[in-house]
Amino acid sequence: SCDVFQIVDLRNLRSKIGPQEDAVLELSADFLDGRTKPAISVTFICQLFVFTGQSDAIHAEWPHNLRNAIGSGAVLADSIGGVPNQWQRLTSRCLLPDQGDFAIVQLGVRRNLPQVELGLQFVDDVVLSLKTQPKLPTRSVP
Repeated sequence: SCDVFQIVDLRNLRSKIGPQEDAVLELSADFLDGRTKPAISVTFICQLFVFTGQSDAIHAEWPHNLRNAIGSGAVLADSIGGVPNQWQRLTSRCLLPDQGDFAIVQLGVRRNLPQVELGLQFVDDVVLSLKTQPKLPTRSVP
């Protein structure tokens, strides 16, 4: 696979989230499979993970510490190529827990069979945003 990771500090965003608001992290990116003829599929990946604590040493045990994530969101899309210049927008979302200190963003492409050669897959226009909305009241329905 070919993956790109980015650590994003979320601590300074806490002051922008009101006590009666829910916060959602949203990661969007455009993906392109540049193979001009249909072929064996590849899978595009757009995902994010939220953690609490310090991010300094997270790389030392990656990916085994994924089980420590307190939130995550992912979207995957398969592509067989063959459609030149057709970008595909993928968007993943994750509810941001109050104790979320940092996020790890992952963008990538994976082979679905070993004989697939990677190199003509691209990503562009990556956006990570925080969206807030009023907390909705909860009700119990008998």
